[in-house]
Amino acid sequence: MPLPRPVLSVLMAYAKMEVYDALTSSNLPFEDELTKTYLEYLPPILFSHFGEKINDHPLKKEIVSTVLTNKITNQAGSTFISRMAKVTERSIPDIVRTYLVLEASLGAAEMRENLYEMHDISESERYEVLIELEDVLKMLVRNVLNSQTNPPGFEKIEEYHALLCDLQELPANSTPPENSAGDLTVEKTKLEENETENQSFPRSVDAVRVSLRRLRLAPDVMQLCSNKDMEVSAAFRIAESVEHTFGFDWLRERLVELEPGNDWELEFQDILLCTLDTNKLGMLEVLLAAHTSKAIKEKDFSSLLKPLEARNSAQLYGYVQSLDQVRAGSSITMTSIAVILSRLDFLKNISPKT
Repeated sequence: MPLPRPVLSVLMAYAKMEVYDALTSSNLPFEDELTKTYLEYLPPILFSHFGEKINDHPLKKEIVSTVLTNKITNQAGSTFISRMAKVTERSIPDIVRTYLVLEASLGAAEMRENLYEMHDISESERYEVLIELEDVLKMLVRNVLNSQTNPPGFEKIEEYHALLCDLQELPANSTPPENSAGDLTVEKTKLEENETENQSFPRSVDAVRVSLRRLRLAPDVMQLCSNKDMEVSAAFRIAESVEHTFGFDWLRERLVELEPGNDWELEFQDILLCTLDTNKLGMLEVLLAAHTSKAIKEKDFSSLLKPLEARNSAQLYGYVQSLDQVRAGSSITMTSIAVILSRLDFLKNISPKT
Protein backbone atom coordinates (compact mmCIF):
# COMPACT_ATOMS: atom_id res chain seq x y z
CA MET A 1 0.00 0.00 0.00
CA PRO A 2 1.42 3.45 -0.92
CA LEU A 3 2.40 5.74 1.93
CA PRO A 4 -0.12 8.50 2.73
CA ARG A 5 0.86 11.98 1.55
CA PRO A 6 1.33 13.37 5.10
CA VAL A 7 3.88 10.62 5.77
CA LEU A 8 5.63 11.28 2.45
CA SER A 9 5.79 14.99 3.34
CA VAL A 10 7.53 14.22 6.63
CA LEU A 11 9.99 11.85 4.92
CA MET A 12 10.77 14.49 2.28
CA ALA A 13 11.42 17.06 5.00
CA TYR A 14 13.95 14.80 6.73
CA ALA A 15 15.57 13.91 3.40
CA LYS A 16 15.98 17.60 2.57
CA MET A 17 17.46 18.33 5.99
CA GLU A 18 20.11 15.66 5.46
CA VAL A 19 21.04 16.98 2.01
CA TYR A 20 21.03 20.61 3.20
CA ASP A 21 23.31 19.85 6.16
CA ALA A 22 25.77 18.02 3.89
CA LEU A 23 25.88 20.86 1.35
CA THR A 24 26.32 23.62 3.94
CA SER A 25 29.20 21.60 5.42
CA SER A 26 30.99 21.58 2.06
CA ASN A 27 32.41 24.17 -0.32
CA LEU A 28 30.19 23.10 -3.23
CA PRO A 29 27.86 26.15 -2.91
CA PHE A 30 30.87 28.44 -3.47
CA GLU A 31 31.92 26.88 -6.78
CA ASP A 32 31.90 29.44 -9.60
CA GLU A 33 29.49 27.43 -11.77
CA LEU A 34 26.78 27.81 -9.12
CA THR A 35 26.96 31.62 -9.03
CA LYS A 36 24.10 31.72 -11.54
CA THR A 37 21.99 29.56 -9.22
CA TYR A 38 22.62 32.04 -6.42
CA LEU A 39 21.89 35.15 -8.48
CA GLU A 40 18.67 33.74 -9.96
CA TYR A 41 17.33 33.31 -6.43
CA LEU A 42 17.78 36.98 -5.52
CA PRO A 43 15.45 39.80 -6.62
CA PRO A 44 17.05 41.79 -9.50
CA ILE A 45 16.65 45.01 -7.52
CA LEU A 46 19.27 43.82 -5.02
CA PHE A 47 21.86 43.45 -7.77
CA SER A 48 21.09 46.95 -9.06
CA HIS A 49 21.63 48.36 -5.55
CA PHE A 50 24.68 46.39 -4.43
CA GLY A 51 26.37 45.31 -7.67
CA GLU A 52 29.23 42.83 -7.26
CA LYS A 53 29.07 43.13 -3.48
CA ILE A 54 26.01 40.92 -3.61
CA ASN A 55 28.34 37.92 -3.95
CA ASP A 56 29.60 38.63 -0.43
CA HIS A 57 26.22 37.95 1.15
CA PRO A 58 26.79 36.12 4.46
CA LEU A 59 24.03 33.62 3.65
CA LYS A 60 25.20 32.74 0.14
CA LYS A 61 26.14 29.19 1.13
CA GLU A 62 22.77 28.60 2.83
CA ILE A 63 20.84 30.08 -0.12
CA VAL A 64 22.60 27.92 -2.73
CA SER A 65 22.28 24.83 -0.51
CA THR A 66 18.54 25.42 -0.12
CA VAL A 67 17.98 25.90 -3.85
CA LEU A 68 19.96 22.77 -4.79
CA THR A 69 18.32 20.67 -2.07
CA ASN A 70 14.80 21.60 -3.15
CA LYS A 71 15.57 21.25 -6.85
CA ILE A 72 17.14 17.79 -6.77
CA THR A 73 14.81 16.31 -4.14
CA ASN A 74 11.72 17.58 -5.94
CA GLN A 75 12.91 16.28 -9.31
CA ALA A 76 14.62 13.00 -8.43
CA GLY A 77 12.64 12.02 -5.33
CA SER A 78 13.16 11.91 -1.58
CA THR A 79 15.19 8.70 -1.62
CA PHE A 80 17.47 9.52 -4.57
CA ILE A 81 20.40 10.97 -2.61
CA SER A 82 20.38 8.39 0.19
CA ARG A 83 20.08 5.43 -2.20
CA MET A 84 22.80 6.79 -4.46
CA ALA A 85 25.09 7.36 -1.46
CA LYS A 86 24.69 3.72 -0.38
CA VAL A 87 25.21 2.28 -3.85
CA THR A 88 28.15 4.43 -4.91
CA GLU A 89 29.69 5.13 -1.46
CA ARG A 90 30.12 8.76 -2.50
CA SER A 91 29.48 11.90 -0.48
CA ILE A 92 26.28 13.89 -0.88
CA PRO A 93 28.09 16.92 -2.42
CA ASP A 94 29.73 14.62 -5.01
CA ILE A 95 26.33 13.12 -5.89
CA VAL A 96 24.71 16.55 -6.16
CA ARG A 97 27.52 17.89 -8.37
CA THR A 98 27.40 14.82 -10.63
CA TYR A 99 23.61 15.14 -10.97
CA LEU A 100 23.95 18.81 -11.94
CA VAL A 101 26.71 18.05 -14.46
CA LEU A 102 24.73 15.29 -16.16
CA GLU A 103 21.47 17.25 -16.04
CA ALA A 104 23.14 20.13 -17.88
CA SER A 105 24.90 17.77 -20.30
CA LEU A 106 21.62 16.09 -21.14
CA GLY A 107 19.70 19.34 -21.54
CA ALA A 108 17.18 18.01 -19.03
CA ALA A 109 15.91 21.47 -18.04
CA GLU A 110 14.98 22.22 -21.66
CA MET A 111 13.33 18.81 -21.99
CA ARG A 112 11.19 19.50 -18.93
CA GLU A 113 10.18 22.91 -20.28
CA ASN A 114 9.16 21.34 -23.60
CA LEU A 115 7.11 18.71 -21.78
CA TYR A 116 5.26 21.34 -19.74
CA GLU A 117 4.47 23.28 -22.92
CA MET A 118 2.88 20.27 -24.67
CA HIS A 119 -0.91 20.55 -24.76
CA ASP A 120 -1.71 17.33 -26.63
CA ILE A 121 -0.85 14.97 -23.75
CA SER A 122 -2.57 14.13 -20.49
CA GLU A 123 -1.11 15.03 -17.11
CA SER A 124 -0.56 11.36 -16.33
CA GLU A 125 1.46 10.88 -19.53
CA ARG A 126 3.46 14.04 -18.82
CA TYR A 127 4.25 12.67 -15.37
CA GLU A 128 5.31 9.30 -16.82
CA VAL A 129 7.75 10.93 -19.25
CA LEU A 130 9.19 13.12 -16.48
CA ILE A 131 9.79 9.95 -14.45
CA GLU A 132 11.47 8.33 -17.46
CA LEU A 133 13.75 11.37 -17.75
CA GLU A 134 14.72 11.11 -14.08
CA ASP A 135 15.34 7.37 -14.46
CA VAL A 136 17.83 8.09 -17.26
CA LEU A 137 19.53 10.73 -15.10
CA LYS A 138 19.74 8.34 -12.15
CA MET A 139 21.25 5.64 -14.34
CA LEU A 140 23.83 8.08 -15.68
CA VAL A 141 24.74 9.33 -12.20
CA ARG A 142 25.09 5.79 -10.81
CA ASN A 143 27.24 4.59 -13.68
CA VAL A 144 29.49 7.66 -13.80
CA LEU A 145 30.14 7.58 -10.05
CA ASN A 146 30.79 3.84 -10.05
CA SER A 147 33.07 3.87 -13.09
CA GLN A 148 35.25 6.91 -12.33
CA THR A 149 37.76 7.32 -9.54
CA ASN A 150 37.06 11.04 -9.27
CA PRO A 151 33.54 12.42 -9.72
CA PRO A 152 33.15 14.73 -12.73
CA GLY A 153 33.40 18.48 -12.32
CA PHE A 154 31.44 21.14 -14.15
CA GLU A 155 34.19 21.35 -16.78
CA LYS A 156 32.94 17.99 -18.12
CA ILE A 157 29.58 19.40 -19.22
CA GLU A 158 30.76 20.43 -22.68
CA GLU A 159 32.37 17.05 -23.38
CA TYR A 160 29.39 15.06 -22.12
CA HIS A 161 26.90 17.30 -23.91
CA ALA A 162 28.63 16.80 -27.27
CA LEU A 163 28.68 13.04 -26.79
CA LEU A 164 25.02 12.82 -25.73
CA CYS A 165 23.94 15.03 -28.64
CA ASP A 166 25.81 12.77 -31.08
CA LEU A 167 24.08 9.77 -29.53
CA GLN A 168 20.59 11.25 -29.91
CA GLU A 169 21.26 12.29 -33.51
CA LEU A 170 22.26 8.81 -34.69
CA PRO A 171 19.89 7.41 -37.35
CA ALA A 172 17.47 4.73 -36.17
CA ASN A 173 18.48 1.14 -36.96
CA SER A 174 16.56 -0.39 -39.83
CA THR A 175 16.84 -3.91 -38.43
CA PRO A 176 15.99 -4.95 -34.88
CA PRO A 177 18.91 -6.08 -32.70
CA GLU A 178 19.54 -9.76 -32.11
CA ASN A 179 17.86 -11.21 -29.05
CA SER A 180 18.94 -14.16 -26.96
CA ALA A 181 15.36 -15.06 -26.11
CA GLY A 182 13.76 -15.31 -29.52
CA ASP A 183 11.63 -12.69 -31.22
CA LEU A 184 10.44 -10.67 -28.25
CA THR A 185 12.43 -7.59 -29.30
CA VAL A 186 11.28 -8.01 -32.89
CA GLU A 187 7.64 -8.18 -31.79
CA LYS A 188 8.09 -5.07 -29.67
CA THR A 189 9.68 -3.23 -32.60
CA LYS A 190 6.84 -4.24 -34.95
CA LEU A 191 4.31 -3.09 -32.37
CA GLU A 192 6.00 0.31 -32.15
CA GLU A 193 6.06 0.56 -35.95
CA ASN A 194 2.34 -0.25 -36.16
CA GLU A 195 1.56 2.39 -33.53
CA THR A 196 3.53 4.95 -35.53
CA GLU A 197 1.78 4.01 -38.78
CA ASN A 198 -1.65 4.27 -37.16
CA GLN A 199 -0.83 7.71 -35.83
CA SER A 200 -1.71 10.27 -38.49
CA PHE A 201 -0.06 13.12 -36.61
CA PRO A 202 3.03 12.12 -34.61
CA ARG A 203 3.18 13.85 -31.25
CA SER A 204 6.24 15.60 -29.85
CA VAL A 205 6.10 13.49 -26.71
CA ASP A 206 6.68 10.33 -28.74
CA ALA A 207 9.95 11.72 -30.06
CA VAL A 208 10.99 12.51 -26.47
CA ARG A 209 10.25 8.96 -25.34
CA VAL A 210 12.21 7.49 -28.25
CA SER A 211 15.14 9.74 -27.33
CA LEU A 212 14.97 8.67 -23.67
CA ARG A 213 14.94 4.98 -24.63
CA ARG A 214 18.11 5.52 -26.63
CA LEU A 215 19.71 7.46 -23.78
CA ARG A 216 19.42 4.39 -21.54
CA LEU A 217 22.52 3.18 -23.38
CA ALA A 218 24.35 6.45 -22.73
CA PRO A 219 26.40 5.12 -19.76
CA ASP A 220 27.84 2.32 -21.90
CA VAL A 221 28.47 4.62 -24.86
CA MET A 222 30.20 7.17 -22.63
CA GLN A 223 32.36 4.44 -21.12
CA LEU A 224 33.41 3.07 -24.51
CA CYS A 225 34.08 6.48 -26.00
CA SER A 226 36.12 7.61 -22.99
CA ASN A 227 38.10 4.44 -22.27
CA LYS A 228 38.30 2.84 -25.73
CA ASP A 229 38.47 5.99 -27.85
CA MET A 230 35.57 4.77 -29.99
CA GLU A 231 33.25 6.78 -32.18
CA VAL A 232 29.76 7.29 -30.83
CA SER A 233 28.11 5.32 -33.66
CA ALA A 234 30.36 2.26 -33.16
CA ALA A 235 30.00 2.40 -29.38
CA PHE A 236 26.21 2.60 -29.64
CA ARG A 237 26.04 -0.29 -32.10
CA ILE A 238 27.99 -2.60 -29.83
CA ALA A 239 26.29 -1.46 -26.61
CA GLU A 240 22.84 -1.89 -28.14
CA SER A 241 23.71 -5.38 -29.40
CA VAL A 242 25.00 -6.48 -25.99
CA GLU A 243 21.97 -4.97 -24.26
CA HIS A 244 19.45 -6.88 -26.38
CA THR A 245 21.39 -10.08 -27.10
CA PHE A 246 21.90 -10.81 -23.42
CA GLY A 247 18.53 -9.48 -22.28
CA PHE A 248 19.94 -6.77 -20.02
CA ASP A 249 17.22 -4.35 -21.09
CA TRP A 250 14.51 -6.89 -20.25
CA LEU A 251 16.07 -7.75 -16.89
CA ARG A 252 16.35 -4.09 -15.94
CA GLU A 253 12.71 -3.43 -16.78
CA ARG A 254 11.54 -6.41 -14.73
CA LEU A 255 13.79 -5.45 -11.82
CA VAL A 256 12.54 -1.86 -11.71
CA GLU A 257 8.92 -3.08 -11.85
CA LEU A 258 9.36 -5.08 -8.64
CA GLU A 259 8.18 -3.17 -5.57
CA PRO A 260 10.44 -3.64 -2.52
CA GLY A 261 8.53 -4.48 0.64
CA ASN A 262 11.14 -3.20 3.10
CA ASP A 263 14.52 -1.48 3.36
CA TRP A 264 16.41 -4.75 2.83
CA GLU A 265 14.63 -5.44 -0.44
CA LEU A 266 15.16 -1.83 -1.54
CA GLU A 267 18.89 -2.16 -0.95
CA PHE A 268 18.90 -5.57 -2.66
CA GLN A 269 17.23 -4.01 -5.70
CA ASP A 270 19.91 -1.30 -5.87
CA ILE A 271 22.65 -3.93 -5.57
CA LEU A 272 21.15 -5.93 -8.42
CA LEU A 273 20.90 -2.85 -10.64
CA CYS A 274 24.58 -2.15 -10.02
CA THR A 275 25.45 -5.81 -10.63
CA LEU A 276 23.57 -5.73 -13.93
CA ASP A 277 25.46 -2.61 -15.04
CA THR A 278 28.79 -4.10 -13.92
CA ASN A 279 28.15 -7.34 -15.80
CA LYS A 280 27.22 -5.46 -18.95
CA LEU A 281 30.38 -3.36 -18.81
CA GLY A 282 32.38 -6.51 -18.10
CA MET A 283 30.84 -8.16 -21.15
CA LEU A 284 31.77 -5.16 -23.29
CA GLU A 285 35.34 -5.20 -21.96
CA VAL A 286 35.78 -8.89 -22.73
CA LEU A 287 34.26 -8.58 -26.20
CA LEU A 288 36.44 -5.66 -27.22
CA ALA A 289 39.64 -7.06 -25.71
CA ALA A 290 39.56 -9.93 -28.21
CA HIS A 291 39.57 -7.66 -31.28
CA THR A 292 41.59 -4.85 -32.80
CA SER A 293 40.11 -1.39 -33.25
CA LYS A 294 39.83 -1.98 -36.98
CA ALA A 295 38.00 -5.29 -36.49
CA ILE A 296 35.57 -3.69 -34.06
CA LYS A 297 34.60 -1.11 -36.69
CA GLU A 298 34.30 -3.60 -39.55
CA LYS A 299 32.89 -6.83 -38.04
CA ASP A 300 29.24 -7.43 -37.23
CA PHE A 301 28.24 -8.29 -33.67
CA SER A 302 27.97 -12.04 -34.30
CA SER A 303 31.61 -12.11 -35.40
CA LEU A 304 32.68 -10.08 -32.38
CA LEU A 305 30.87 -12.54 -30.11
CA LYS A 306 32.47 -15.73 -31.49
CA PRO A 307 35.71 -15.70 -29.40
CA LEU A 308 33.72 -15.28 -26.18
CA GLU A 309 31.30 -18.07 -27.16
CA ALA A 310 34.19 -20.38 -28.06
CA ARG A 311 35.96 -19.93 -24.71
CA ASN A 312 32.94 -19.74 -22.41
CA SER A 313 30.16 -21.64 -24.15
CA ALA A 314 29.06 -23.53 -21.00
CA GLN A 315 28.80 -20.39 -18.87
CA LEU A 316 26.95 -18.45 -21.57
CA TYR A 317 24.59 -21.36 -22.15
CA GLY A 318 23.78 -21.45 -18.42
CA TYR A 319 23.03 -17.74 -18.42
CA VAL A 320 20.83 -17.83 -21.53
CA GLN A 321 19.00 -20.93 -20.31
CA SER A 322 18.19 -19.27 -16.96
CA LEU A 323 17.08 -16.08 -18.72
CA ASP A 324 14.86 -17.95 -21.18
CA GLN A 325 13.31 -19.96 -18.35
CA VAL A 326 12.20 -16.81 -16.54
CA ARG A 327 11.01 -15.17 -19.75
CA ALA A 328 8.96 -18.26 -20.56
CA GLY A 329 6.79 -17.75 -17.51
CA SER A 330 8.71 -18.60 -14.35
CA SER A 331 8.23 -16.40 -11.32
CA ILE A 332 10.14 -13.13 -11.59
CA THR A 333 11.60 -12.15 -8.23
CA MET A 334 14.74 -10.41 -7.08
CA THR A 335 16.10 -13.84 -6.15
CA SER A 336 15.55 -15.26 -9.64
CA ILE A 337 17.17 -12.18 -11.21
CA ALA A 338 20.09 -12.51 -8.79
CA VAL A 339 20.57 -16.15 -9.85
CA ILE A 340 20.51 -15.18 -13.54
CA LEU A 341 23.10 -12.44 -13.03
CA SER A 342 25.30 -14.79 -11.00
CA ARG A 343 25.73 -16.89 -14.17
CA LEU A 344 27.92 -14.07 -15.48
CA ASP A 345 30.35 -14.13 -12.54
CA PHE A 346 32.88 -15.81 -14.84
CA LEU A 347 33.41 -12.40 -16.48
CA LYS A 348 35.28 -11.22 -13.36
CA ASN A 349 38.00 -13.79 -14.02
CA ILE A 350 38.58 -12.87 -17.65
CA SER A 351 37.88 -9.13 -17.73
CA PRO A 352 41.07 -7.27 -18.64
CA LYS A 353 42.53 -5.32 -15.77
CA THR A 354 42.38 -1.57 -16.18
